[in-house]
Amino acid sequence: MKKTRSTRRWTAIVLALTLVAIGLTIYVVRSIDQAPRTDDAYVYADTINVAPEVNGRIVELPVADNQRVKKGDLLFRIDPQPFEETLAKAEASLKALDSEITHPALGGSAEVCRSGGTGQRGARPGCRPAGRRFAGAPGTVA
Repeated sequence: MKKTRSTRRWTAIVLALTLVAIGLTIYVVRSIDQAPRTDDAYVYADTINVAPEVNGRIVELPVADNQRVKKGDLLFRIDPQPFEETLAKAEASLKALDSEITHPALGGSAEVCRSGGTGQRGARPGCRPAGRRFAGAPGTVA
């Protein structure tokens, strides 16, 4: 059988398409093998959670992303203003309470009594121990 020109042409086209398909298959297999992809993948990384002992707004962040840090390095600074205000209120409250204790005539209801420097409370007649503000059953305020 003598091959005609059209038969040779079809054979060449089929052979070329087959070689292209084999080449594409090799390229795709190598690409997938070197950099696999999937929509169902999970990424695992070493992470740590950092939580301060107090809440607040971060005002300074002296470290950069992926920077190595050592034990004791400053990671972030929390806004000190709310804590300073709370401390000032507590100190004012303590000062007012001390004033009540040392000057009972100005509105305080307790008197600290000491006898002879021994530190015993209630040693003098007529003195009440400090902090006693209720007269009755425990848990009731007079």
